[in-house]
Amino acid sequence: MHQYQEVSQEDPWGCAAACVASLMGVPYARAKRWLEKEKGRPVSEEPSGFEIDEIVNALFKRGVKLVADWNPTVPLPDGAILCIHSRVRYRDYHYLLKAPWGYMDPWFDLKESPMVGKVRASLPKGTKIYVALVPAL
Repeated sequence: MHQYQEVSQEDPWGCAAACVASLMGVPYARAKRWLEKEKGRPVSEEPSGFEIDEIVNALFKRGVKLVADWNPTVPLPDGAILCIHSRVRYRDYHYLLKAPWGYMDPWFDLKESPMVGKVRASLPKGTKIYVALVPAL
């Protein structure tokens, strides 16, 4: 695998794991293990999904420092993990990874099966960035 590769999430709440996998150039399963270790339980257990501190801590232990930017400016740097939200399609929040050629979305079309990761040119219509986890300089 290589950095910024398209990675599909393999769990309904695994978008953060797919973003970490793409950022680090590792398989989804490895990134998921890193995050579940920080979470202290499987991603599928309630409450589901990964919190920003779990993502930041898992990556920090692997030499990548991210800082939370609650009011990010665009353009965002490559390697930023974005938590997006909208009232309809993303009301439960969703993570994307800013790549050099767009945004790696680990569940591009939100269809139940299969979950397909693709790069999109821009953020999904109607979404807002809740928080951006930006690489520290």
